[in-house]
Amino acid sequence: HRQKDLYRTALAEAERLGLPLEQAMSHFALARMAGPDTARDRHMDQADQILQRFGVVMASWRRLPADVAPQGP
Repeated sequence: HRQKDLYRTALAEAERLGLPLEQAMSHFALARMAGPDTARDRHMDQADQILQRFGVVMASWRRLPADVAPQGP
């Protein structure tokens, strides 16, 4: 739970500071930790929407193994 809390904090700070790429990475990390439920889909969709603004297509990211997540925060 500590790691999820850290990513939630990172997401809140990224939103507060207006850092979209950090927001996307935090959403992605939270999605990878959520498992197969609506929270996972919501976080993946939010990360995808942010990254599309930068021309990044996230479809291939969705195929990563569940134990793969960005390092940090």
